[in-house]
Amino acid sequence: MVRCSRYRLPDYYLMATSKDKSTKKRSTKSRKRTNASGRKDATPSRSVGSRMRSWAQDLQNNIADKRYGELISFILGLILLAFIIYILVACGSYLMVGSRDQSIVTELTPWEALTQTLPEGIDSSVVEIQNITRVHGAYLAHWLMDGFLGFGSWFLLLFGIVCALRMMRITKRGSLIKLCVYAILLSLWTALALSALQNILGMPTFFRWGGAYGALWLGKMLPAIGWLGVSLTLLVTIITIIVAMRYEYLQWMRRAIGLGWVKRPSRRTTEAERDAVTLERKEEVVDEANDEQYDTSKDEELETSLSDPGVAPSQTEPLRSSRVATSRPSQESRATSSTTANESLEGDVTVTVAQGDADSQAAAIMPQSDSRRGGYQMPSPDLLADVDQSSQKIDRTEIKEIEQLIIEKLSDLGIGLEPVEVTIGPTVTLYEFKLDPKVKVNRIRSLEDDIAMKVESIGGIRIIAPMPGRGTIGIEVPNRNPRTVGMKALITSQKFITTDQKLPIAIGRTITNDVYLFDLSKMPHLLIAGATGQGKSVGLNALITSLLYNKRPEELKLILIDPKMLEFSIYESIGRHFLTKLEDEEKYIITDTNKALPVLESLCVDMDGRYELLARAKVRNIAEYNKLFRQGHLREEDGFVFLPYLVLIVDEFADLIMTTGRAIEKPIARLAQKARAAGIHIVLATQRPSTDVITGLIKANFPARIAFKVSSQVDSRTILDTKSAKDLIGRGDMLINDGKEMRRIQCAFIDTPETERIVDHISRQPYPTVPYLLPEPPATEGAAGAAGSGGGGATERDPLFEEVARHVVQMQQGSTSNIQRRFNIGYNRAGRIMDQLYECGIVSAQDGSKPRQVLIADETTLDQLLDTF
Repeated sequence: MVRCSRYRLPDYYLMATSKDKSTKKRSTKSRKRTNASGRKDATPSRSVGSRMRSWAQDLQNNIADKRYGELISFILGLILLAFIIYILVACGSYLMVGSRDQSIVTELTPWEALTQTLPEGIDSSVVEIQNITRVHGAYLAHWLMDGFLGFGSWFLLLFGIVCALRMMRITKRGSLIKLCVYAILLSLWTALALSALQNILGMPTFFRWGGAYGALWLGKMLPAIGWLGVSLTLLVTIITIIVAMRYEYLQWMRRAIGLGWVKRPSRRTTEAERDAVTLERKEEVVDEANDEQYDTSKDEELETSLSDPGVAPSQTEPLRSSRVATSRPSQESRATSSTTANESLEGDVTVTVAQGDADSQAAAIMPQSDSRRGGYQMPSPDLLADVDQSSQKIDRTEIKEIEQLIIEKLSDLGIGLEPVEVTIGPTVTLYEFKLDPKVKVNRIRSLEDDIAMKVESIGGIRIIAPMPGRGTIGIEVPNRNPRTVGMKALITSQKFITTDQKLPIAIGRTITNDVYLFDLSKMPHLLIAGATGQGKSVGLNALITSLLYNKRPEELKLILIDPKMLEFSIYESIGRHFLTKLEDEEKYIITDTNKALPVLESLCVDMDGRYELLARAKVRNIAEYNKLFRQGHLREEDGFVFLPYLVLIVDEFADLIMTTGRAIEKPIARLAQKARAAGIHIVLATQRPSTDVITGLIKANFPARIAFKVSSQVDSRTILDTKSAKDLIGRGDMLINDGKEMRRIQCAFIDTPETERIVDHISRQPYPTVPYLLPEPPATEGAAGAAGSGGGGATERDPLFEEVARHVVQMQQGSTSNIQRRFNIGYNRAGRIMDQLYECGIVSAQDGSKPRQVLIADETTLDQLLDTF
């Protein structure tokens, strides 16, 4: 406990004051004589120059204050807005009565217009300015409409209105530099275009439509390039301006000009083909409707695709095998018109080349209308590289050979199989078999190695027994030539564009080549494991890229912990947009493992503060809270703020456990148990999924898990409770368990240059002016003891204690970050001073993320308090 006593001035200050002791006494005596002569006749002892300097200093301090700065900005913006409205009214009046004032305003000089003096020879009693704004407005309107850029000047006036509104803090949309450039270009183009139009129509008026400069440029261009050159110049210029203003207009311009070869959508079938495909589908629907075991949900989905005219007519339904006694609809497989979706082997087994959602052409319809809300432009899919998504060539002989080898091997072991269907995915091929009813399913689950040796597989064999909802068993065999799944195809997919998920993650494609999309907010936390070089880091980059393509800076904040110091360093340049940190940290990426624990504890404090806001708003989760805030039901004046989603990503959790110990498990477990409704989600990744790293406490709170290829069955069972992860083939091949079922996914590949382009684009976008910083973490016992030892006695109190105390009382606000910025000291020292203020009863105790309350009302009470110590 800090014991406060009378504050002792430094020795150097006492020495300096003792030297001037006689001078102070003389000045005191003279001041007494002056006051004794009469208080009414006494005059201030300060000179006029001193008072002026004091007034100027006070004015400078007031301007530096945020409130006075906003006030001055608002007043200047209001004056500018009034002036522009005055000019607009003058220009409007000029269009109606300008011909009557032409003889007067053309003779006026700027000085005469300023002093409202009519030229010589004009009688003011006979001639009167007809413009509603009189002499000043008439002269300005004449200069803008006839002597400058004509109607093109109106774009500059509109830009002035935007500047005025920005100064008044009414709107913050758009970049002023871009708006200025666009206004100048449009004003110049309008001046030249209207001058050319007036010249062609031959309509004489009292002013030039394009102003003096428009007529001047037209007069110089006509003799040089003629009317054809002027027209082409105007056309090319306006197209360039439009495309530069909005990138999405580029596709419209291409289609308007007719350059369909630049980026042509998928080929459209003829009307006859569309009718034939529709009739075939209807017949299949009628046949399958008689099946007793037909899945009604798939039936509704098929009818929707038939009735929707937007569905590509080239999509075909997978065929069913004739060997199946009970007719069942196979999994939907959509393919483009240039790809054969199904091929039959000897008329018995259906070979399905999985083409997924047929959404690789969805980039052309990707919505861009919302891309510039608030001046921030979402990253374009063109920043990602194109990956060849051409159809796979089916080696019918190899497929038939592998199928026969599987049947032969299992027949030798006394297991009878009947082939059903073969599905060729991007990485593996799924062979479906119907098991002999006399054979138990458990007999086939342990035969992966035997089958792999028989078919000479390049990777592990995975057996799915039974197939969910199919009544068959599946055997996954790795492809000899696997395909790469590009990130661009996932981002431009219709499923990702039209999703209503809160935090959508497009991580890869399934074995049927469908885009696998999951909502991180419903997981709600994710555990990722995989051996070195198997795609774990690429998977993390794909996860971050999905969030960057779906969320805006004010909607999402990332906390990246990278003990390896290399994986997340590329995202440092977008720290002001999408990352958050503690107030005293310089870098956004946390590479020091000793700083990870304070960050997690700070997240716990932030979580508690968020739950207090949710309780006050009487809502159950962050989505409902933000909806009420956007609708205006929750106001900032009442202490409510917009809450972004927080996603904590740890790249190497094993290294974090080794350096910080088990203390880091407590905040992680607390966040995993409670933080879902508050919008805080955790992604832990490790390359060593051993039981001492992924403990039972961690596994219990992370139901969603992703496993890349691991080195042993023990690691596989640790992460997935099954040995399947050891049989993966690497290169992004992974298993994901969302808590309900396990699926095999081929992770999307995103290269470093693609990530650099995305980060570079985001770094050039405007970022929120008010950063979202993590609250101050609670002081631990060790920190409290250090603070107490540093300020336990009056002589050991910080030299800035009294000055800080007076500042806190004057501002009636106390926070460590405020003291740190105001007095230009470090965070630790500011924290010690704040502890001393609390122990002296000047500020209250810390209450979560809320600022401390100041318990002293004025400086007089503070002086009395300090005197009592």
